[in-house]
Amino acid sequence: MKPTIQFIFGLGYRCYSVDFLNLYKLRKMSSPFDYLYIDLETAFKVIHNRFDDYLHDIVLFNRSTTNIGLYYNKNTTLINKNFYELLEKDIGYMGHNYNENYLLFNQNYLNDEKFDNNLYNWKNIFCFLHHNILDINIYNTLNKRCERFNKVIDNYNETTALFYITKIIHCENIVDYMNGIVELKKKYGINCFLILIIHCDNVEDNTHYNEEDKCLFIIKKGDDYETQNSKYKIDNDMPNNDYYKKEFDIISNYFTFDPIEKNDVV
Repeated sequence: MKPTIQFIFGLGYRCYSVDFLNLYKLRKMSSPFDYLYIDLETAFKVIHNRFDDYLHDIVLFNRSTTNIGLYYNKNTTLINKNFYELLEKDIGYMGHNYNENYLLFNQNYLNDEKFDNNLYNWKNIFCFLHHNILDINIYNTLNKRCERFNKVIDNYNETTALFYITKIIHCENIVDYMNGIVELKKKYGINCFLILIIHCDNVEDNTHYNEEDKCLFIIKKGDDYETQNSKYKIDNDMPNNDYYKKEFDIISNYFTFDPIEKNDVV
């Protein structure tokens, strides 16, 4: 018997997880991770920490004005020194230039390695790309989403799934990669279902379902980074409504969806 999913939350890596859930009418409530740049381990850490630091120690960065500021500080009064080095570089994501953009980063989840000027290359990233959380109304809205997410995880864990679409990876051993995700899931106490579409440039389309650890991995072969960057300037964009149709059919084969509206969460 297929598990029934009543709640499904997009985790990232960026906007196309939200686009997927909207396209197939699975998104009945907003996720705290909607419209962010965020890697999977960071998302797991945030959930494990119950969003305690989600809206704190936020760095405002703008390359063109050389503006750097720290807001909602909780754990530190210092800005990660690597942000100052970024002022000397052009900032972007693949072929997109972000020099004029005001970017908001949660520095609690960034490592101390030098920051690449291409956000795509950051191993750990937590960027509020489309949320101006310096606006108190937006801040409060996201805070409510965090509270609702915790309530769902606490009370509906067995009928909840987290959904993530990776950026392009080049993987020497896809089994090791998937096992690594399972171990991260265990490490951070993520006990609900995980659905992961893995974009890989050197592994053929394939599907793996780990029932014990409640993980569905769907491998989708695509162009490598250089090709996507030169052709499209962005990774794995949804060029049409059929781009993820096969993946949606696979997911529907493993799960039954009966989404609950946000107002019905108790």
